[in-house]
Amino acid sequence: MKIIISYCLFFTALFTPSYADDSNKPTKPSDIPVEAFARLNDGGQMEMSPDAASIAYIVSHKGRKHILVQKLDGTKRVLLPPIKEADIKWFTWKGNDLLLISYRFTVNDMGRTYASTRLVTYNLESNKMDILIKPKRSGMYSRERIGNIGDSIIDLLPQDPDHILLELDDDYDGDTSIFKVNIRTRGRSEYFSSKFGVTNWSVDEQKNVRWGTGYHLNERRVMYLNPVTDKWEQVQDKDWYKKDSIAPVRFFDDPRFAYVYSPNEKGINGLAKFDMVEGKIVEEIFSHDKVDISGLVTSPETGKIIGVSYTEHSPNIHFLNKGFEHLYDRINGAIGSGWNHIVSMNIERKSFLILHMNYNAPAEYHYLNGKTGVIEFILSANSSLPQNLMAEVQPIKYQARDGLTIHGYLTLPKG
Repeated sequence: MKIIISYCLFFTALFTPSYADDSNKPTKPSDIPVEAFARLNDGGQMEMSPDAASIAYIVSHKGRKHILVQKLDGTKRVLLPPIKEADIKWFTWKGNDLLLISYRFTVNDMGRTYASTRLVTYNLESNKMDILIKPKRSGMYSRERIGNIGDSIIDLLPQDPDHILLELDDDYDGDTSIFKVNIRTRGRSEYFSSKFGVTNWSVDEQKNVRWGTGYHLNERRVMYLNPVTDKWEQVQDKDWYKKDSIAPVRFFDDPRFAYVYSPNEKGINGLAKFDMVEGKIVEEIFSHDKVDISGLVTSPETGKIIGVSYTEHSPNIHFLNKGFEHLYDRINGAIGSGWNHIVSMNIERKSFLILHMNYNAPAEYHYLNGKTGVIEFILSANSSLPQNLMAEVQPIKYQARDGLTIHGYLTLPKG
């Protein structure tokens, strides 16, 4: 089945500022309607195509998420709506002309109600949408059944323009296999067969299935493919896993080693290099003195690890890549107070999409032309909230009765 997307006629109305008439513009905080604070934000998941020729992002219309796709040269602009009762969950580019979109919907199956997800492709050139995975006929009168989770992408395979690795329960037995799926033809072949009761798989840097978690006979099952013996090992009963539930966040080029989150001597979670065969930390990469790390920061273009994020009074990045550290320094100097995050980029064309945030205003998106140094404003996540009327937020700390220092934020009403 192909879903034809027509051009939408309400772009202008959709993106006209909420207070286009200055006579209706709020002059004090009490003038702002409650609905302005409750509305869905615009600009979510903004992402640039790999060739930096198009952008796509989520916008709100009538209380539901849509995806706006547009060429940066202004030649094409399309709005992708929710499909009937299915809501847009997320999207990502795969190549320069195709979007992968996850839709979430509710299924009523023989008295049971549960959420289900499916992937849909949108081709910017042909303006057509297709459901990526459909049940195959497995007999004269029967059909293959697909499990309720149909959007679990294991790897986008950036070097392969036509395929992704997708995790699916294709026989409805609760175990998941990995399939190599052609996003153009929708054909698929089994890449890795389900085993051990595992429902969540991970691959290493060579795209070999290396780690899996799940349940077997109601017992936790954690599996690791040992690169030394080339055999699968059960990990859930090993001391290092039982103590700190250490699990690979990302593998090194040598899959014997993995990036893991691990507590330091103060009990604060940091990033470490872990020997999966010997079951021990071989290098402490970074930990903060006061707060846990939040996660890895990767290059939006290559996926390579460039730093570690953490939040003290505001979001911060400890950089492991000096080039990106210098790039962020330039961006932070060019865009006002607050903090910035590169959400999409093309190094060759020196094009960057930047998410800018601060305490007292909705998030903003900017486009940086690295060749000219010019930064252009794209949109506000919520143009209904004038920044000059927003209350100031300030970080505070106070001591509890037991002497523990507690950090928080204080917002005082304006005026």
